[in-house]
Amino acid sequence: AAVGAFVGGVAGGLAGKGIAENIDPTVETGYWESAYQDRPYYSDEYEFSHYEPAYRAGWEVYDPSEPVQWSEREKVARARWENEGGQPPMTWDEARLAAQDAYERVDRNRKAR
Repeated sequence: AAVGAFVGGVAGGLAGKGIAENIDPTVETGYWESAYQDRPYYSDEYEFSHYEPAYRAGWEVYDPSEPVQWSEREKVARARWENEGGQPPMTWDEARLAAQDAYERVDRNRKAR
């Protein structure tokens, strides 16, 4: 429980930091809602409502003051997805690539500025 609380606190702090650094959840949600069916991991078994928590977990754990590789944030993103709306029957293994995609999109956009 203590580990979960810690991960949740870190994830929450990162989310607030990301939002403060101009990561607009409305823009990100709109982008992914229009693009998710074109992604290589897309499965017609799932609707956007299944993918959206994974995308959100990915962009919310991005820390613009310390941009690191996805592999260093994946555990926090997974905990966030599991605790804040991961959509059964989708598993993390199915959601993981969507979260990574969102994380990397925010990182690319940040570096392009």
